Amino acid sequence: MAEIATCIVPEGLETAEKFADIAEREHVDLTIVGPETLLVEGIVDHFQERGLSVFGPTAAAARLEGSKTWAKAVMRRVGIPTAEWQSFTDRDTARVYAQTLNWRCAVKADGLAAGKGSFVCTTEEQVDDALNVLLAERRYHTQVVLIEELLDGQEVSVFAFSDGRTVLPFGAAQDHKRAHDRDKGPNTGGMGAYSPVEHMHVALEFAVRVFQPLVDDLAASGTPYVGVLYAGAIVTDMGPKILEFNCRLGDPEAEVLLCRLDSDLAEILLAATSGQLHKVPKPTWSQKDALCVVIATDTYPASQDFGTPIHGLAEAERLPDVRVFHAGTMRDPSTGGYVTAGGRILTVTGLGDGLEEARSRAYDAVALINFDRAYFRHDIGTKAIGTARAWNPEWRQPPTWEVQRSNVSLAIGRIADELQELQSEDPTKIPEALERLSAGLYRIRSTLQPAAPPASRVPNETSDKSRSLASDRLAHLEAEFDDILDRMGEPDSLRAVMAVFGARPHEFGTTVRRDGDRAPNPDKA
Repeated sequence: MAEIATCIVPEGLETAEKFADIAEREHVDLTIVGPETLLVEGIVDHFQERGLSVFGPTAAAARLEGSKTWAKAVMRRVGIPTAEWQSFTDRDTARVYAQTLNWRCAVKADGLAAGKGSFVCTTEEQVDDALNVLLAERRYHTQVVLIEELLDGQEVSVFAFSDGRTVLPFGAAQDHKRAHDRDKGPNTGGMGAYSPVEHMHVALEFAVRVFQPLVDDLAASGTPYVGVLYAGAIVTDMGPKILEFNCRLGDPEAEVLLCRLDSDLAEILLAATSGQLHKVPKPTWSQKDALCVVIATDTYPASQDFGTPIHGLAEAERLPDVRVFHAGTMRDPSTGGYVTAGGRILTVTGLGDGLEEARSRAYDAVALINFDRAYFRHDIGTKAIGTARAWNPEWRQPPTWEVQRSNVSLAIGRIADELQELQSEDPTKIPEALERLSAGLYRIRSTLQPAAPPASRVPNETSDKSRSLASDRLAHLEAEFDDILDRMGEPDSLRAVMAVFGARPHEFGTTVRRDGDRAPNPDKA
């Protein structure tokens, strides 16, 4: 950055107030917030209070990345397909839920963890280790963990800009999260990426479709979203789903997206900040592909390296269509050269006519850079080169039974939320709510009965597994359904049912039918 701009480092702690002081002193026209921590802590709110132009979501809207539980609740409210999940503060209850998933789950810190607070588990021991790190050691300063079912499939990062009302799609990239080749090792902040991602177009179309309903919902709930929307999407054999949302361009995705962008990024950012995004034309892109490789230390993500001299930077940057981005470096005041200052040190991007040429240029540049204990993955982009022609169009749409199951899960979640809200509201509202809920519960029960995955819609090699998963999920939904009925049978609810339906306590079981034999009286529910 120092080669193209004036770098100003705040004195002492990097706080919102100190950054605002710098923006005022230097007459900065637009501040673009990169770090997610500052967004979640409310730097945008602070700038706006001082009348300073700033790009990024407020603290309330940044919860989309700052709290996975909050983000999942928003996805459920909007109806965005995602992995089944629950959040916990207690280790024992978290283990019980993980066991219902046969220990195949992702265990995640609810808050920010610099891309390292997510643990992919397939055994009981791995779940215990993850829960110990998050809830016992509090390594990522979280008191809440989210456990979600483990989804199999290729992932892609899809981006858009929002001004609080308008959504402007902004391309996609495929990140490589695992530390080692062939997607082995621990999760990291990212070891490389490439763009465009043509063989994942079904995920791109899906993610773009969910952006606008998400922005509309946040605006309606009083938390308008201004900034970058990053959707982590996955294409499973049951259709595309959203894994998470982030509030920034992401690293290393930004290093390939921005190298391909022909449009003026500043124009887009200013329009988003001023609510004028609807006036901006769609971004235009280079015809070239871009691929980047992260050079880290061989201990990453466990520890970081500081002070090791880096060699070969100038030689790498002289190669055609190559850009070297600094991530964890600093100047050595005694030599003027660069030394390591982090876990991920550099991101080397190559551009080319096609992904293979871009990949070749990136790795040619990587070969020229060296420092003690340098490490990088050797297989960035190979999934796209090797599997693009083998992508099965039958997998691009979720089977009917999976859509049905997702709708049931969403409905049950909404009913559970409404019942929870009623516990603290005016009890006089309970009869009216129960009148609506009873009919909905009956329809859900009827929907659950025939739901089963036809084998013809699932790839042969996974049909048995998919049918087993469907059976397990539906059993879990049945349990949730019965729990809601039990809660409706509590004294307050019983009195409300009696008032609405004129039923006696022993007739409650026929008021909301469990066996699906007949619906409630349509005149009453």
